[in-house]
Amino acid sequence: MSSNPFHFLTPSSGRVPPPPPPPPPRGSRSVPTGHHVGGVVCGVYPVYPTTVPNWSFPLVNTTVHYDLVDVHAMANVVQTFTSDISTAMEIKYVFPLPPDSSVCAFKAVIDDKHTIKGIVKPKAKAKAEYEAAISKGKAAALLEQGNVEVFQLSLGNIKPEQTIEIHISFACTISHNGDLNSLRLTFPCVIAPRHGAGPQDFNANVSTQALDFSVSAQMTSYIKSITSPSHPIEMKLGQSTAESTTAFDPFKAHVSLSSSTLLEKDIVISLTCEDLDKPRCTVESFIPDEGAKEHTYAYALTLVPRFELPSLPSQEYIFLVDRSGSMEGVKIAAVRSALQIMLRSLPQRGTSFNIMSFGSRHTLFWPSSMAYTAENVEHASAHVDTIDASYGGTEIRAALDAAFRSRSDPATPASVFVLTDGEAYDLDGVQATVADAISRSKASNSLLRLFCLGIGNAVSKAMCDLIARTGQGTAMYVGENEKPDHNLFALLRAARGALVQDLSVDWGVVDKGSPEEHQNEKDDFELISAENTAPPYSSQEPLSLFNETVIPDVDREKTLLGPDTSPVKLLPPPKIQQAPSLQQLPPLYPGFRASIFAIIKIEDALYVPSTSVRITGTVMGKQVHLDVPVTQAMVSQAGGNGNIKMLHVLAARALVQCFEDEGKAKIMTAVHKAEVLRVAERYGIASSETSFVAVDETDNIVDYASPQSIEEPKVEAVISRSAMLSKLYGGQKWVLMEL
Repeated sequence: MSSNPFHFLTPSSGRVPPPPPPPPPRGSRSVPTGHHVGGVVCGVYPVYPTTVPNWSFPLVNTTVHYDLVDVHAMANVVQTFTSDISTAMEIKYVFPLPPDSSVCAFKAVIDDKHTIKGIVKPKAKAKAEYEAAISKGKAAALLEQGNVEVFQLSLGNIKPEQTIEIHISFACTISHNGDLNSLRLTFPCVIAPRHGAGPQDFNANVSTQALDFSVSAQMTSYIKSITSPSHPIEMKLGQSTAESTTAFDPFKAHVSLSSSTLLEKDIVISLTCEDLDKPRCTVESFIPDEGAKEHTYAYALTLVPRFELPSLPSQEYIFLVDRSGSMEGVKIAAVRSALQIMLRSLPQRGTSFNIMSFGSRHTLFWPSSMAYTAENVEHASAHVDTIDASYGGTEIRAALDAAFRSRSDPATPASVFVLTDGEAYDLDGVQATVADAISRSKASNSLLRLFCLGIGNAVSKAMCDLIARTGQGTAMYVGENEKPDHNLFALLRAARGALVQDLSVDWGVVDKGSPEEHQNEKDDFELISAENTAPPYSSQEPLSLFNETVIPDVDREKTLLGPDTSPVKLLPPPKIQQAPSLQQLPPLYPGFRASIFAIIKIEDALYVPSTSVRITGTVMGKQVHLDVPVTQAMVSQAGGNGNIKMLHVLAARALVQCFEDEGKAKIMTAVHKAEVLRVAERYGIASSETSFVAVDETDNIVDYASPQSIEEPKVEAVISRSAMLSKLYGGQKWVLMEL
């Protein structure tokens, strides 16, 4: 990754940015309200007008509250900004969210009395509506997804001395924490600088103001402990609110930070609960409109498998070690410690191993993997002691490709362990590389898996999860001050064993007919491919190279040139929409939580969900199965979020991920994008194809003030080391980009 912590304001033309312009005339500049922390550019910045006197728009307060219900959660983020300006302007800010979260509600409260609510629309349409609104002087807001863990909010026509309160709600599934009965909740507070090109028009800036964070937990069994490896916390067992109550419920707890904290590292909460590993399946009903003929049921199936699998007779282990500049200090020390443990924890027989270091370049310790002997382990251990963070940028994709090509024998099962902070933007490229390797391995009837250990206080969970998910493995995380031993043993145990494959789920509902059999339905659509399907020339007559009767049809040629932009029409969705799909279901690993979602379309008003679902699979040719009881969801709404259906939102997010994974592993076609758009619009979530747009439709029109005399901006005390001046002048729109 780049070690340069400075970001300069450059024209947002989409072209390669020119060198930084000279400083503007005295008084024609503005100061972003924020500062650098650990290489992160922080703060809110203005977009228009281009000259603003004494510009200031500080983030006054941020609160985050999670309503944790068993292994799922609904979270609310409230960020309050107060302006101190003499003219109207547009502002933008960027913030991280958990990569497996689904943003399902958004609103802006102006001056504590006027609310504009966000509506999910196709991305281009939402942006056009936002820009049209602000051009008419209306207050408006646009919430866009840059990638799965970075969002940007634009606020237009903010009046002088206004207070804006932003409310964002999202649902998420809480991650497994290594222990059978443990969960790991991570709220990202930092967008660390990443190697490579980031999402277009998005900027690595995030506020470093104080944060108030709390969690209300309501579990299905008694809570044993709640801790935080990242921050000091206050905990109340027996109640789910901060206020004291007389009734004690061992299934409930409330957690908050001991004091407000700066947004300089991710918040991690670990929760241990009795019987949390037991399989469970919850169901939630949804009727879109009163009297609607059709309604849906969302299922959430989760389990932590507990069984003994036979070990593979032989396997090659490749340790892919991130030695980029971002790993310097505590993180690279953690890597050295982890590798020493892993080198001494491999099977004695049938094992070969190697170590590859990567950054902007990659090197192998040995030309090919060596036998697992005491002598070779000592050589490797001595090499590990010399590992430092001197390899430059984080070129994960090239390193993965080299690791796959370094396999000694493609017929021998191989596990690749990636130890990284994941700080690179090339999610799509990494996914395509891993998917291609897995596909080629399956085609040759070989076994290849990837396991990821995310290291650090601002690790990219999106990158690490993607590597593990696409690589048919799993991921674990270790903070800079956490001991990695338990997580390492869990990863190694998963890699040693055989696979539970060919998984399928019987949801207790018969799916009558394939999509093709729906073509005679009233709401039938024709599926149109984006590819041109004109038949090839098939005449048997001799072809003359000069035929005077042939006149070039210019108009016809125009219609056949260029990409096909015809709108894509989709068949109605199947009765059962499962995510991951049958083709994408990952292997089950003992001790690691697996989650499967489904949305089932029902027309029978008297339908009663099945009392159980059945999972089936095979282990080394032997069939296995498990029946899981179905219960009603504990809550259908959480955290005062109106009519939000949490399980439907989570299932929709999983479906979107399926379509995106399928497309990005190959080529993201118009059909994939249309599928994402349909699901995201139907269930009201932000995605790669949808955004939230909110427009103030009242008569509250803003007139931009004319330029006034400019004074030297006042730099507040909060703007400390490496503070950066915005260069907004000359009638151009400037945004932050890393050079």
